[in-house]
Parts: sequence; structure tokens; C-alpha cells
Amino acid sequence: MKLIFLNIICALLTVTTNALFKYILKENLVWKDSVLTFALDLFYNFKNPLLVLSLFIFILTNSLWIFILSTQNLSFALPFQIALVFLISIVFSYFIFNEKFTFQYLVGLIFVVIGIILISIANESSND
Repeated sequence: MKLIFLNIICALLTVTTNALFKYILKENLVWKDSVLTFALDLFYNFKNPLLVLSLFIFILTNSLWIFILSTQNLSFALPFQIALVFLISIVFSYFIFNEKFTFQYLVGLIFVVIGIILISIANESSND
């Protein structure tokens, strides 16, 4: 159960960081047909302390992910993490960014939740 808890924390932090990046940069960073211009725009956005905090959380989250990979089976950790990130990101998108939630999303989420449950059960039984 402790392993699943770490995966949930990591997924929550991953989605939170990505949502913060989107929120901060959505109108402040636009592609202008030049890598140099894009890089400079990104650099200038680091004046925003929230972006620096987001980057710090991003680094911590990836450190946690490295720990998860070193202590769990890849066949469990990666699919479980991807499914959780997918699930949490849809919830964040709906409530924070007012993105549409369609019937197809609902059906997809049901399959994802079933997959998370099956992966968790399979992992628990293989650890016995």
C-alpha cells in the first residue's frame, strides 16, 4: 500500500506542476518561428516566482519518480503512473481550465480506473 501511496503523490505532483506551467505560461510563451526567440521568452518568464517554484516542484517530483522506478517493478510503476496522471489531469483540466468533459472522456476514465484497479491487484498478488 505504501508503494501505491508514493505513486499517487507523484502523479498529483506531476499534474500540479504541469497545470502550474500551463497557467503561468499559457499567454506568456508563444512560438514565434524561432528557437532563439522562444528560449529568450522562456528565460524572461523566470522573473515570475511562481514559475521558479513550479520548476522546483518539477525537480522534486522527478526525483520521487526516480525513487519509484528504483524500488518498484517497471511493469507496475509506469502503467500505474500514466493512468493516474491521465485521470488526475482530466479532473484538473475540467475544474481549473474549464475544459469540456465529454461522454467519451467518461468512458475512457472508466476504463482507466478499471485498469488502475487491475494493475494494483496484480501487483499486490505478485508481491505476496
